[in-house]
Amino acid sequence: YAYKFSMILCAARGDGEQRRLNVASSPRFDEHGRYAGAFSLLQDITDSERAQQALRESEERYSELVRTAMEGICLTDPHGNFLFANPAMESILGSQPGGLVGKNIAEFVDATQHLQLVEQQNRRRNGETNTYEMRFRRSDGHYRDLRVTASPRFDDHEVYAGSFTLTQDITDRKLAEEQTRESEERYRKLVELSPDAIIIQQNGRIVFANAAAERLLGAESLVQIIGLPVVRLIHPDFRDAAERRSAVGEFIDR
Repeated sequence: YAYKFSMILCAARGDGEQRRLNVASSPRFDEHGRYAGAFSLLQDITDSERAQQALRESEERYSELVRTAMEGICLTDPHGNFLFANPAMESILGSQPGGLVGKNIAEFVDATQHLQLVEQQNRRRNGETNTYEMRFRRSDGHYRDLRVTASPRFDDHEVYAGSFTLTQDITDRKLAEEQTRESEERYRKLVELSPDAIIIQQNGRIVFANAAAERLLGAESLVQIIGLPVVRLIHPDFRDAAERRSAVGEFIDR
């Protein structure tokens, strides 16, 4: 019996290089129906297989990068429904693995943020990429401040297909910044209201003076003090001694 068959063979060229061949063979018969040989088609698939392998490796690297990224990465459709979300995105929004797919992004914002969300979605439809900050509500009800960079996606017919989004949770950073501002404000008030005269100089000139210093120096306003060389506040008889005993003596501007 003779059958059609196909197989992949590894063949060596004359120069010793190994090539992979896809062989498809069909039997031939003479006019009496007797087997007369075969007709074979050989296709060199070496480069194609190498390209496919390189593509698989590239996709695996990309998949690993997305899976392990610290930033939230997601794809949404034109209506804001999640098509894909990496583990970081799921963690940011407090979702179980796979729990975001099919949900709408609007489920994670309250009424005060809804108009901003719609505005951003309209920007995507108009082909705009931008970065914005918005407060989102996690699945557990807690709110997080997120920094979002969103880019539009279009299909082969240039029809809007949704967006690609990178998201960072900046809640802790904003809290730290607010605490720093509050601390600086408390310090500023403490200095400004201190009954003791406080002066800050830089490169030998006054850059700050509180109200007590203004009163002590008999100035009508801080304008008369700011920028004034520190050396002018020292009696001429003591300037040399002050320069020797103070670190500012190296750059006091006379």
